[in-house]
Amino acid sequence: AWGFGLSNLEEAMTLRDAGITAPLLLLGERQEAELEWCVAHDLTVCVNELHAIRALAKIAANFGKQVPVHLKIHTGMSRYGVRWDEALPLIEQILAEKSLSLEGVMTHFAQSDEAEKTFANLQFSRFQEVLTVLEQKKIPVKLRHSCNSGGFLDLPHAHLDMGRVGILLYGVFPSQVCRKIDGIEPVM
Repeated sequence: AWGFGLSNLEEAMTLRDAGITAPLLLLGERQEAELEWCVAHDLTVCVNELHAIRALAKIAANFGKQVPVHLKIHTGMSRYGVRWDEALPLIEQILAEKSLSLEGVMTHFAQSDEAEKTFANLQFSRFQEVLTVLEQKKIPVKLRHSCNSGGFLDLPHAHLDMGRVGILLYGVFPSQVCRKIDGIEPVM
């Protein structure tokens, strides 16, 4: 495993307090008041708007650090993220900030665990548009990721560099229609 994906700051605090030094990818949006703790404790932060990028860059510079970030691309989940067709200016802003490094770009499937994969494939094609622009502009990105548990099971063409399995990690399939893997059993 590359590291741990976490949904909130409290989880990150618990792991760091327990001495875990592995990369911690803090998913979701962060309040500006949380950013200093994120930088101080070497968290990898997801970003998706200009204000957060600038605030994080300023705090990281004050600490004398270069903080890895993952840009969240909105391709159809409608939770948060910069729209795929508006991502380039934010990518350029991250690259312009000396105290930030663009370690990853990510999206999240809304319907990867359903039998019909049309929308998931549309989302992936939108994400591929961003990846193509990065490639054309020779912008290196270490980690490209889109797959949740359903995507990991049913969308092998979308596996890319990293997967973010959630419920499958606990031995539970995300739906009855997803591909089954022998030997996966609930942990409880």
